Order: sequence, then C-alpha cells, then structure tokens
Amino acid sequence: MSTVTFWVRPAEALYFGPPRSFFAGEAHHSSSLFPPPPMAFQGMVRTRLLRAVEPPLDLADRSPEARARIANLVGEPDKLPPGWQLEGPLPVVLDHEGALVPWLPAPAFLLGHHNPEPVCEEPVAALEEPLAFDDAAPEGRKVWIGAPQAEHSEPLGGWVSAGNLRWALSKQGRWDPNGFHPALPPFVRYEIRPGLVVMRQSGTAKDQMLYFLRMLHFRPDSGLLGRLTVDGECRVPLNALTHGAGAAGRKGRLVTYHPAPRLHDDWVALRQGSHLPEKVEDGAGCWIVSLGPCEPEAEPLLREQAPGFTLRVLARRLAPPVTLGGLRVDGTQRPARTYAGGGSAFFVEIQGGTPEARAELLKRLHGACVLAQGAARAFGFGQVLCGVPLPLFRSPSHA
Repeated sequence: MSTVTFWVRPAEALYFGPPRSFFAGEAHHSSSLFPPPPMAFQGMVRTRLLRAVEPPLDLADRSPEARARIANLVGEPDKLPPGWQLEGPLPVVLDHEGALVPWLPAPAFLLGHHNPEPVCEEPVAALEEPLAFDDAAPEGRKVWIGAPQAEHSEPLGGWVSAGNLRWALSKQGRWDPNGFHPALPPFVRYEIRPGLVVMRQSGTAKDQMLYFLRMLHFRPDSGLLGRLTVDGECRVPLNALTHGAGAAGRKGRLVTYHPAPRLHDDWVALRQGSHLPEKVEDGAGCWIVSLGPCEPEAEPLLREQAPGFTLRVLARRLAPPVTLGGLRVDGTQRPARTYAGGGSAFFVEIQGGTPEARAELLKRLHGACVLAQGAARAFGFGQVLCGVPLPLFRSPSHA
C-alpha cells in the first residue's frame, strides 16, 4: 500500500463553476463553488499523474485506444482503479509554527450567534417545548436533541479550525474564537473578475457580452490538502503529486504541488480518532459528521458498513445542499446530483456486539468515506468523523 499526502497551492484565482449553463451578458454573474467539488479535485489529481507518465502521453488524443490506455493507468472518468482512495480537498493554512492547519465546515449540531461561544446539541430529557426535534426519526425511537442552555440559537454555519472541530467532537479542550469564520476560511476570499466573450474570427469582443466571475483568491501560505492511497499495483508516479505544476478550474489556472509539511497536532489527533474510547455502551449514541458532500439518507449506508450491529439515525442536521455535476473529460455531461453539504451531522445509536466491538466499529467508520454510494466513495464523497459516544435520555412515553 502506498500513500501520498500533498498540498496544492493556487498561484492564481480559481473558479469551479456549478453544473449549469454559462450565459454571458452584462447582467451575468457567477460564483465559484468552495471548496472545489471532489470530482473537480480528482480531475486535477489524475491529470497531474498522467502528465508525469514516461514516455509522455498525448492527453488530447480521444481515440478508443488512448482512452483505454488512460483508464488502465488512472481509471475511468467516473471510477478510480480498484484499491484507490482519494481524500480532500481540505482547505489548509500554515500557522506561525510552520504546521499545516486544516479548516472544516462547522458541524450542523453547533449552535451559535446568540452565545459567547457555540454549544453542541445533545440528547436531552423530554421538554414541554423541545428546542429541536427530527420527525424523520423512526417511530418508537424518537429522541429529543437540543441545547437548553442556548435558547433561540441557530446553527453556527461557516468554517472552523481543526482545533475547534476537535473540541466539538471530543468534548476536550476549549473553543477558540479565532478558529471560526462565518463565510469562507480567513485565508480565502472572493475576488470579482470581469470577462468578455471574444469572436474567434475577428478576435474582437462581442457587444453586450460582459460577465463577472466571483473567483477564489488564496493567501500564499494556504491551499488545499489531499491524500491518495493506492492498495495494489500502481502504474503512475505518485510522487508527481509532491512537486511540479498543474492546472485547476475554469481555463486551467496555475497551481503547484508540494509535499504536505507537518500537520497540526489537533488534526493528527482528530483524524486518528484518539478521542474515541476502547469500550462503548450498548445503545449509546454519537454524532457522525461529514467533511464534504454526502448522501442525506445516511442510515442504509451506515448499516451496510456495520454487519452484525444495529445502527439507527435518531436525528439529523443537514447543512445547505449542494448540486454537483458538470462535464467529464471526454466532453459528455455528468448527471447533476444534489448532496447534503459538508458539516451535515447524524446522531446515530449503536446496538449489538460487545463493548469492544462497538468501539472498534466507531474507529472503523471514523475517517472513512461511508456516506456515499458506489464509486463516489473512492473520490472522497461522504468522508466522516465520529464524535465521542454520549448516553441517550428518553422520556417514558418514548422509551
């Protein structure tokens, strides 16, 4: 098994468009998706790997033979080779000690805006007027989820540092106000760029064909973190992801590839699941949080990963949806699909097995791409982190 962790640093403003038609005109504005969708990221990665192959390939060759050769190296447009797993992209920035700090979507169970610091929704005793309730919970298994101490609060939204996400999932440490930003991470901003439609024959601009793009401008000490694991034979040089240059987004803007420097301790501990216990009580619950786009119907996908256990999604907090699609590398249209956004959270009850087996199940789910279907998992869709198990409180009427 080979694993490479790499850092993509944008040298220009980037644009990753939503999957809809782009019409120029004086009133036309469009805003880049952030972060880049997993399908766009895998396109960047696979193109970089293909350009490093020796002898060089003609990537403009669309013949059946050329397509088969590329598929043999890096898989088909909608399917990575067996044994490949891509993670990311995660927005990252260097701190003052030279460690790379990932920033993640704030978990949807974090409530804020009206409190000195956010509070986490948890199972609570039944109230006459509960603060939150998910009527999608199975009949007879309803659980009140809320935070009585945060009355009238709303989901925090925005982006949090790895340290703040560790605090939310592990109940360890404390909230850092500097580790939260409400729109984009603090090292990324939107930059409006105008454009004109140019006629090919004359090279002059068309009348009334002005448009504006909101592009992503990264600070020089920031970028996107990725990780590629290959289990089995690999026919491309994986070290190509740690040096050299590539293209990203609309019009192939310049990005450079680097080995990831030391990752921040908070992220290392969180990613390794050091907060997860060695034993989990039967019927305990925990939050499972997506790091990026995921399927909103989590229960069937989680059960698929847990044979011999009973997993029930007792409540869910979905982040704003995102619709993804676009063109494949061969020019055909990829169907548009709507996913729940990064930060979506599912409160899951675990039953069955021994305390040790339940703990092992949590550790196996932690960091895996489980909230996605089929080949999308290998592209990084549906990657999750698990929170520390919590006891459930039920009123007698729902016991």
